[in-house]
Amino acid sequence: MKIKPVLPFQDFQLSGSYLVLISPDKIPHLILVHNKKYYSLTYKKSIVGDDFEPFLNVLTKKQYPLIFIELAQKDYIVEREFLKYAHVDTETITCLQPIKNVLLPNSQADFIFEFIPDLAKVNLILNYYQINSTHLLNEDNSFNLKEYSKSDIFKHIESLNLKHVES
Repeated sequence: MKIKPVLPFQDFQLSGSYLVLISPDKIPHLILVHNKKYYSLTYKKSIVGDDFEPFLNVLTKKQYPLIFIELAQKDYIVEREFLKYAHVDTETITCLQPIKNVLLPNSQADFIFEFIPDLAKVNLILNYYQINSTHLLNEDNSFNLKEYSKSDIFKHIESLNLKHVES
């Protein structure tokens, strides 16, 4: 799936709403940023309303590739949805689930590469931006989001769980 144009990060409006893909060249981790707070479902826990700026500083300092999808402004009900989850699991729940429930609950998408076109169809996407991802862009400033299976996602989650246990 191709997204374009992906613009260089300039003046990030922290009061806006963004769907952020961390390491979009792999199986991306997804977070939702809304009103300067971020929400994320990880293999360890559900993050509900933490300040985004310090987290963004860590991600950029560690040179993580990031794709930001700027979303149309709406009164998204975020906190209540993320409080329903403890963490992702290795059988059914991915980081997309609460984000999908917040942004477009009727979407049948199981993957971000299916969800982005659903968001575009209802005009929720304003722009795409990138940080530390210039090397991943095509000549026309587009980005190819790779496709993967549910099995790939759950194997990735399991590897994170094992890595966490070993450290």
